[in-house]
Amino acid sequence: MRMRRAFTLAELLVVVGIIAVLAALLLPALGRAREASRSVQCAANCRAVSQAMVTYAMQNTSFLPGACAKGVTYTPTLHLAYYFTSASANNAYPDLDLNHGMIIPFLEDSASTRAAMVRCPQANDNEPNYSYVLNYEIGNEVTYDETAESPVYHLTQIRRPSEKIMFFEANYPNDGHFYLGKDDDMPATHHFSRGKSSIGYGNYGFADGHVELLLNSDVSGNLLRAELTQ
Repeated sequence: MRMRRAFTLAELLVVVGIIAVLAALLLPALGRAREASRSVQCAANCRAVSQAMVTYAMQNTSFLPGACAKGVTYTPTLHLAYYFTSASANNAYPDLDLNHGMIIPFLEDSASTRAAMVRCPQANDNEPNYSYVLNYEIGNEVTYDETAESPVYHLTQIRRPSEKIMFFEANYPNDGHFYLGKDDDMPATHHFSRGKSSIGYGNYGFADGHVELLLNSDVSGNLLRAELTQ
């Protein structure tokens, strides 16, 4: 009977080297595929939140609920898209209240499912539990004394809704709204950024319910400032 020849050390090293080269070639591709998958999931989340806002307006004579200052907890007299918990275990800013808010009933019934829907899967664990904030120009703002509201826009008043951002993926959300030019309101860099680069993409929900993945430097006042019909 013929004996099988064992691999030599040189042959084993060649095989290991080939495997290492293949892994080096495949890992970046797998990383990009994982990143793309998370971006798609984030877009689906942003779309769900934006469409919840549109659905609420359609059922309430086009009335849009407002954004809020950070830390505003549930009050039945204020018609806000979001409310917040009184404290957060992971960061300095309060987490989103997943049980209250005008658009919450239009998301999934399960609180755990809602938690996944309002947060980008690419966000860091130490960030607040939500990623999508309402454009300051659409809806109303609650003042920091938490007692007053300014007038709220109606969805039907917005000109060219397919060109106006309604929900914004914040890089690090600290309240329920985004205001262009405010130091701590920065466009998202969660997607397709490299390392610590400030260049990246984020998902943006528009007033007609559709979502676009935009480079953060392309988010301008023209997309954010609502133009109202007469």
